[in-house]
Amino acid sequence: MATLIGIKVQYVREMAKRKKESEAVLVKHRHCPICGVPIGLDKQFCGDACQAEYGKASKKRRTQLYVFFFIYLLIFFVFVVAPLLFKR
Repeated sequence: MATLIGIKVQYVREMAKRKKESEAVLVKHRHCPICGVPIGLDKQFCGDACQAEYGKASKKRRTQLYVFFFIYLLIFFVFVVAPLLFKR
C-alpha cells in the first residue's frame, strides 16, 4: 500500500513539472465587445465598423428601455392610480 501511494505522489509531481514546462505565455489583451477579436489594452474596439455597430446597438437598447418604462408607467397608471382617482 505504501508503494502505491509513493507511485501516485511521484506521478503527481511529474505531471506538475510537465504542466509548468508546457504553459504558454499569454500577452495581456482584451476582446472586442462586438466581434470578440483580441485587441490591445489601449483599444476599446477592433475597428470603426465595430464601434459603429456598438453605437447602433446601444441606441436601440436605450430606445427599448424608454419604451418599456413608458409601458410600465401606463400600466401602473391604469391599474393603480386611475382606480384611486375615479372611485365612485
